[in-house]
Amino acid sequence: MNCGQIVNSIEVWRKLSGIPMSPAIALKILRYTKIVANDYEIIEKLRVSTIREIAGVGEEENAEIPKDSPKYQECIERINAIMGSASTLSQINLSLEVVVVALEGHDVALTVSDLAVLEPFFQDDTGYPQPDGNCSE
Repeated sequence: MNCGQIVNSIEVWRKLSGIPMSPAIALKILRYTKIVANDYEIIEKLRVSTIREIAGVGEEENAEIPKDSPKYQECIERINAIMGSASTLSQINLSLEVVVVALEGHDVALTVSDLAVLEPFFQDDTGYPQPDGNCSE
């Protein structure tokens, strides 16, 4: 998974953390959510420091880069590079299907979009084919 997936997932992890589930699964989700949140904070600090560096401002100043500035394109490229960077985060030792089954019967809902965001973080043991990112085959 990459840093962008971590950034895009943080709200869904927070949502999942607020859903009642069995204590064993909740403990695994709690511990993993803390790791994801820590990685998110590191990525966010790197993103902000990149913007400040390109804008040429200090830590206490607001960074503004006009869209028509050459620095804007540099900023976009560098942030995209950060978001596309591989993460060292390992998958949680839990199947997403186990979590979904554990949530059945509760008055909660995860959207298809939520599940798609979470899927790369879980170990798959369903036997279903997994996307490999190659759409040409």
